[in-house]
Amino acid sequence: MTSKSKRFYYIGLALTIFSILFGNQIATMHNRENDSSPPASAPAAGVQLQPQIAKGANSSLAVWADRRVVLGRYVPDDNAGIGSNTDIYAARYDAQGNLIDSAPIIVAEAIYEQRFPHVAWNGQNWLVVWVTQRKTNQFNTDILGVRVAPDGTVLDSTPIPIYSTPESVGDPSYVSVASDGVNWTIVFGQATFNSSIAGVRVAPDGSLIDTTPKVLFQDTDFTAPAQANIAYANNQFLLVWEITLGSDHAIRARRLSNNLDPIGSPFAVNLFSPSSGTTARVASDGTNFLVTWREDRFAYNEMFAARVSAAGQVLDRDSRLAASAGRENRRRRYSLVANRPL
Repeated sequence: MTSKSKRFYYIGLALTIFSILFGNQIATMHNRENDSSPPASAPAAGVQLQPQIAKGANSSLAVWADRRVVLGRYVPDDNAGIGSNTDIYAARYDAQGNLIDSAPIIVAEAIYEQRFPHVAWNGQNWLVVWVTQRKTNQFNTDILGVRVAPDGTVLDSTPIPIYSTPESVGDPSYVSVASDGVNWTIVFGQATFNSSIAGVRVAPDGSLIDTTPKVLFQDTDFTAPAQANIAYANNQFLLVWEITLGSDHAIRARRLSNNLDPIGSPFAVNLFSPSSGTTARVASDGTNFLVTWREDRFAYNEMFAARVSAAGQVLDRDSRLAASAGRENRRRRYSLVANRPL
């Protein structure tokens, strides 16, 4: 196994199984408000969930949704000013996986809910994006973002307004971000009568390049596209998402230019039959892509993967088992598979 293929494999695998392998480690960080908090090996207060991670120049930034400020009490959504529910925190890790920020970085701590964080590196800084309930109307949600410097400094005191949901459009329930090495691209769902996946770009200085979202996929067959995820390689983006086909699901993909113009038509990724995939994720090694998804092909929720070339060709028609989360024998099988190349 070459060093390049090993890097490719683990980058892609990390996106889908990070929460399984490292979710509990996020709970080991210090409480920012209390210098006498337990050591980093003790759990943090509250609940930590929805982790994501992106590699930078010499370190990686992990982000997650955090409920430590609630501390188990109910915060009614209709009581503006009472405080925040779920917030967005972050922490850096060095190249050896050691925690740099014992006290987590506060990315967003506002009233109501901030959820579904995602992060990407553009060669200079990270961009962290998330979905938030609108401060002036908790029944609407928006997408906000901030840049985080390599030293952990949050560069935007006021979050970047990436997407403000119109009253006539359903709220986005997910968000993903990738970078072409200069700008960032953020993708999300628009729940109109025919659901669509849209995207906008953010410049290195934090300004919006696309003030009007570009439609990247428009559904005309009521397939309910969801869970869009995006990665960059070889001068193009690969957008992946799940669709509903009757009682089953499938994984679709589409290549996009740096300007978010479509390259060809959408195509199927999970080619094995029968296959019903959900929760698509994608990563790259800088040349090709690795798409992963979840399905219960063997009666348990397991993770499968297929490589996709820069030309849009699915290289693993039968897909490959990437991880199993079933019974103990399934966990042993996962350990074996995760330590060899696809």
